[in-house]
Amino acid sequence: MEKLSYRVFIFTLLFSPLAFGAVEPWSLMILEGGVLLALLLFMISRAITRAPLVEIPGRRPLFFLLAYMLLQAIPLPATLIRLISPSTHALYMHTLGVLGPVHWMSLSIDRQETVSEFFRYAAYAGAYVLGIQLFSEKKYLKSAITAVIVFATVLAFLSIIEHYTSNGRVFWVRNFDGLQGFGPFVNRNHYAGFMGMVLPLMAALFLHLRPSLRYTSFRERVVEFFSHPSSHPYILMGMSAIAIAASIFISLSRGGIVSTCISLCGLGIVLSCLKAGPRGALSF
Repeated sequence: MEKLSYRVFIFTLLFSPLAFGAVEPWSLMILEGGVLLALLLFMISRAITRAPLVEIPGRRPLFFLLAYMLLQAIPLPATLIRLISPSTHALYMHTLGVLGPVHWMSLSIDRQETVSEFFRYAAYAGAYVLGIQLFSEKKYLKSAITAVIVFATVLAFLSIIEHYTSNGRVFWVRNFDGLQGFGPFVNRNHYAGFMGMVLPLMAALFLHLRPSLRYTSFRERVVEFFSHPSSHPYILMGMSAIAIAASIFISLSRGGIVSTCISLCGLGIVLSCLKAGPRGALSF
C-alpha cells in the first residue's frame, strides 16, 4: 500500500502542471484529492506495519496555521466576535442584522471561500508531510527525481515548441483571454517558478555525473570522455538543463529569471562548501 501511495502522490504532482497549473476548480479538486488520498494510503500502510514516522520539521507552526484558518469559518457567539473583531461584527450588523438579530457569526465574511482555502492549504501541508515520509527512503527519492527530471525535460521542449506554434493557445487547445501563459500554465510566471525549482536539482546532478578523466592530452581525454559509462547520462542531463534554462528565458518572466539566477548562485555557494568525491565528481 505504501507503493500505491507513492504512485498516487507522484501522479498528482506531475498531473497538476499539465492541468493548466491547477488553477481551475476541477484541477484543484484533483490535486487536493490526490494528495489527501496518497497521505491516507500511507498512514494506513504505516498503521498496518507499525513502522515509525519520520520527524516533521515545523509541524507545530503548520498545525496552528491550519487551525487558525479553520477557526475563522466556525460560527461563534456575536459577543465574542465583537471582542475579537469589532469591524467584522459591525459589518454583520449592517448587513444580516438589518433582517433580524444575529446571534452567531464567523470571523470570515465568506465562509465558503475560507473552507475552500483551508482544504487547499491542507493539501499543501499533506504534500509536505508525505514528501518527508516517502523521500526519506532512497528508493523513492531516486525514483521521484528521475520522474521529475524526465517530466520537466519533455515539458520544456513541448513548451518551447508550443510558444512558437500555438498562436497564444495553451497546448494548442485552450485560449485564456487576458492571460499570458507558457507551456501548460495559464501564467508564465508560474511556469518559470516551476522550472526554476527543477533547474538547480538538474545542475547538481549534472555536476555529480561528471566523469573523471585520467589522460592528459586533449585527444585522449575526448576519447575517454565518450567511452566513459557515465558520459551518456551526463550529456543528457546537460542538454536537459539547457532546455529548461532556455524555456525560462523564452517565457519572459522577469521574476522567474531573477529567482532562477539567485537559486543557481545559492547552489554554487552550497556546492563550494562540499568536497569533491574520489572520482573528481561532486559527492553527496
